[in-house]
Amino acid sequence: MKKIHSNAIASIEFKLSWQSQFASHVDCYFGEKVNFWRDFFPQALQEALLDKTVGDEVEVPLPHDDMILPHSSHNIFTLQRTQFNRRFLHGKILDPRLGRFYPKKFLQNVSGAVKEKLTPFRCIRFDETTLQVDFNHPLAQHTLKLAAKVHEVQGSHEERGGRCNDWVEIMTRNGIGFHSRYENMHTDFFYDDPFARMDWTDDSEFYSTPRLVTHLDAKAIEVITGFYSQFIKPGMKVLDLMSSWKSHLPEKLELADLMGLGLNQEELENNNQLTGYLLHDLNKTPRIPFDDKAFYAVI
Repeated sequence: MKKIHSNAIASIEFKLSWQSQFASHVDCYFGEKVNFWRDFFPQALQEALLDKTVGDEVEVPLPHDDMILPHSSHNIFTLQRTQFNRRFLHGKILDPRLGRFYPKKFLQNVSGAVKEKLTPFRCIRFDETTLQVDFNHPLAQHTLKLAAKVHEVQGSHEERGGRCNDWVEIMTRNGIGFHSRYENMHTDFFYDDPFARMDWTDDSEFYSTPRLVTHLDAKAIEVITGFYSQFIKPGMKVLDLMSSWKSHLPEKLELADLMGLGLNQEELENNNQLTGYLLHDLNKTPRIPFDDKAFYAVI
């Protein structure tokens, strides 16, 4: 069986775990062609993965260094409210909201904020004339652990050109940490009615036609199934909310009850894991039609 060496190419499942004030978080990323000769890794992770083979898993602490800089008060700035470009998006006016993240390109006359830059900043305080922003990385104050599981080892081969990947940057640049609160203050998610529907057509029209397709790729389904298996145990009663023809639970998991709630009967009838189902439109009647404490878990 092939082992990882300094010139190997491998498929690696990365898991970044961290703790916020209210929850434990695990963010997953699948690297299909991880190049151990060319790509960038934390040194501890690269050393831990050497000589590992398919199925092996390692975990290392992820220090705050050049990849994710430690939190610094020097990255907090007070600006004029007018430096937030409310009209940056064509045809829409946006106001800054407490705790929310925005791309730096929304800012005007600020060092490091250019139109092409999507790097986020956080709005942490404001009044009628000023705006305080935080340029620190969303994970800068959290203790991080990085795990890696080997799925395939391809060995080495001759290369001409190509690109090198910074895997920590790839994992942490697209929203990880955005949902944690700033100094335990509630993030203002609700001012501009974010749950307002763009299309008020009755949901029953959309779901009148069965869609027996998967909306995730095989690797994402594998990750979700593995996540469910950590918390959902044999003998439990589980509610599959907004259910369809797949529940993504482990096939061999024997539950006392798996109830599906959805909008298309044919999709629900094709879900072999369900022990029962109910057609129910939660937009019309936003109350789940079951007794309290009827289920151990809801997915």
